[in-house]
Amino acid sequence: MDFTDERLIRTPVYYNKMKFWVDKVVPQHPDTLALQINWLIDQTSQNDELYRYTLSYLTYNFESSKIMGFDAVFVSIVENNHAKGKCWWLTKENETKIVNRAKQVKYTLIGNQAVNLFLQDSSGKIVELGKIQATYTILVFWDPTCGHCKTEIPAIKVYTDSLKKVGISVEVYAIYSEADYPTWKKYIREHKHTWKDVRAKDSQELATAKFYYDVYSTPTLYVLDANKKIIAKRLDDKGLKTVLDRRIEQDRKK
Repeated sequence: MDFTDERLIRTPVYYNKMKFWVDKVVPQHPDTLALQINWLIDQTSQNDELYRYTLSYLTYNFESSKIMGFDAVFVSIVENNHAKGKCWWLTKENETKIVNRAKQVKYTLIGNQAVNLFLQDSSGKIVELGKIQATYTILVFWDPTCGHCKTEIPAIKVYTDSLKKVGISVEVYAIYSEADYPTWKKYIREHKHTWKDVRAKDSQELATAKFYYDVYSTPTLYVLDANKKIIAKRLDDKGLKTVLDRRIEQDRKK
């Protein structure tokens, strides 16, 4: 394909071929996708309009992807283009927004070390995420008054209790996402939580924790390994069971 010919973007040929190549030809693994997509973007840099079209489409495509782990491709695209000042058509404000968004997303990429947290339990004692001794840690931001949490949190408790009964080392680091502490304390007492139920000391600490874990709704859930590296994220209770059961089985075979 002649990437110097800008007429391509005025026909369905380029878009259809690009989409087929991204979705069907390139192996659907974040590392491979990032490598190949950045190669494609580099090819289109020979033509300003084709580069702009390709980069804009692929940036949006991977930023909004619902496939777990594909946000790593978005981060890679931004680091190789927007962060290097190559997007001449963007205002400085919009360029900065995209770069900052990629920086935030990078904290929660699969395989990355989870940001350590020092939050306090219902008695005021500090509980450090990084010092939790467990093969698997489930980190969840939740609120007992949230509609989804009312169904998800009890289901997660049933599942984690069942794992502990068969000797699986699993812990839940459950972060209260609001500030109504009496309601929170009442819930964990009435539902007999044995989790690491914690809260922030103030709104600033809570906002910081939400920033690092990209929390914009509840529940927001992450699965961490023994070294507190991110295994999976943004799962519901069924997704958690599927992913963690598979990981437990894989670890057993090692």
